[in-house]
Amino acid sequence: MDGQVARKWLDVHSPAVVELLGNVALLGLGLLVAIALLEGLTRVWVPISPGTRVVTADGRPVDIHCGSRLRLCPGLAVHEVSSEFDVTVTLTDKGNRVPGSAAPDLAFIGDSFTIGTGLEDDETFVHRYCAATGRACVNLGRSGTGPQSSSTSWSTTFAARAGGHGRCGSSCWS
Repeated sequence: MDGQVARKWLDVHSPAVVELLGNVALLGLGLLVAIALLEGLTRVWVPISPGTRVVTADGRPVDIHCGSRLRLCPGLAVHEVSSEFDVTVTLTDKGNRVPGSAAPDLAFIGDSFTIGTGLEDDETFVHRYCAATGRACVNLGRSGTGPQSSSTSWSTTFAARAGGHGRCGSSCWS
């Protein structure tokens, strides 16, 4: 009897196997339809965010990048607005987010966590660290970067600000 049962399930053309495969296919199709409907209904209640907008105090859109996504225009005070936050972002006269010091003890290089995307100026990690330790700091973070692109960008920036000789003093910082 056991040999007959094994042969029945090994024969892909047997009615039992065909029925099982049909049921599995229907189950898979039903799950796909359910997931698609759930995704569609979710987007009605929680639409996909259009992302972060950068606007002036009076609500006009502004581009804070000067020639490159890694270079920010100096001296701006703008609002970052999304469905999750509306915060003020202040840039120093060198195009870095505050705090900025002419002679910093520490320079923070990094990504959106470093620059403080979605946070007020005084809520960023760099600001809080420097305020807690009393050290002079500069925030060189850039959104959308990783350690490699940040360090490459800043070494190029430092060399340019230093006149190509690699020593920049206070001209590289705030």
